[in-house]
Amino acid sequence: MGQTTGIAWTDSTWSPLRARIRPDALEIAETKGYTSLVQVLTARKPNGELRSPAGKVGPHCEHVSPGCENCYSEFNGKRCLPANGTGLPFDRRARDLVEIFLDEKILVQPLHWKRPRRIFVNSQTDSFAEFVTDAMIDRMMLVALMCPQHTFQFLTKRAQRMEQYMRLTKACAISGGKTFANALPLSNVWLV
Repeated sequence: MGQTTGIAWTDSTWSPLRARIRPDALEIAETKGYTSLVQVLTARKPNGELRSPAGKVGPHCEHVSPGCENCYSEFNGKRCLPANGTGLPFDRRARDLVEIFLDEKILVQPLHWKRPRRIFVNSQTDSFAEFVTDAMIDRMMLVALMCPQHTFQFLTKRAQRMEQYMRLTKACAISGGKTFANALPLSNVWLV
């Protein structure tokens, strides 16, 4: 979230894509028989507070390949930095319990950064995951378009979805659709 990083190939992270635990998450988990997720949602801290209450915000992602088995983001969210995550596992069931959204305050951060940066986009999730709408990707790309001084690094394990998004965006430009599509590919956006 605009944090500087010790990662050698990037300067900052920017993670506007977030997940919020739904108010009815416990009811959904019980109805669907997600026993292990019911346990997560009802677990309490030593002071009696819920560890993963409704409204708690953090990253969400879902495993799609063997490379996801030792996901650092999921590990951080559940064990190392639980204050920064929802506590839910990164799987398809958890998607039923969260609302995926773009955090508006985080979304506009790069517009205020003057010094050029290499920015790792959504370092705790995947910008091209199935639960991310094209409209959300559009808004992140628009920020990149408005910040040519920065280099935005979109890393994905979902290369097929990324390619489909880029093809659709270019097709929309030809038919007079998405207003920024004529600017693609952006020279300050790395798609990896």
